[in-house]
Amino acid sequence: MLPESFDATVVPAKQGRPTPGRCLPVSGLDDYEWPGPGSANVHPAFSAQSKTTNRREELHVLRIDLRDLIGGGLLFTLGAWFLFRSLQMHVGTSTAMGPGYYPMLAAGTLITLSVIIAASSLFRPGDVPEVSWRPLVSVCAAILSFAIVMDFLGLMPAIVSTVVIAALADRRSRVLPTLLLAAGLCVAAYVLFISLLGMPMQPIKWY
Repeated sequence: MLPESFDATVVPAKQGRPTPGRCLPVSGLDDYEWPGPGSANVHPAFSAQSKTTNRREELHVLRIDLRDLIGGGLLFTLGAWFLFRSLQMHVGTSTAMGPGYYPMLAAGTLITLSVIIAASSLFRPGDVPEVSWRPLVSVCAAILSFAIVMDFLGLMPAIVSTVVIAALADRRSRVLPTLLLAAGLCVAAYVLFISLLGMPMQPIKWY
């Protein structure tokens, strides 16, 4: 289909001068090239349309990867908060770890990774980020549920609720893998935080 702005009175140069009011058959367009890379003899209507398309594509591309820059900043803020909280507890040493030792290491690792992600985003282009509300709401609700359930029901129910709610962020999530992940994290958290580190956490609160 031809563009609306196409001039039907235009004829190829080798067929003489254009005659107003006379439409050419479609075969008369053979001397013009359809828009594409390296096209030299393109009708102005197609050329203007191609420039508009390229301009729209440029508006959706940034010189930096803004998505990773924002993500790195959020991870840095989260890591700094955990580091601040861990330093308020007894840290201890590598041979006699205190309750704040592992959170301090985790926060330091998170801060290091966030700096790498944010710095690398400054050297590559990226698209304008679009907000995906389903993952955003699910992750925020999972974090909030951990804080609430931890106070009322204990560590294990808090981990299960967090994993289940966070799994809702992905439409492809399945029930069985989610429950297996939650069970594995419960065992790992009990062994690491309660058995090894001796943190004052109740696995399950009974009333």
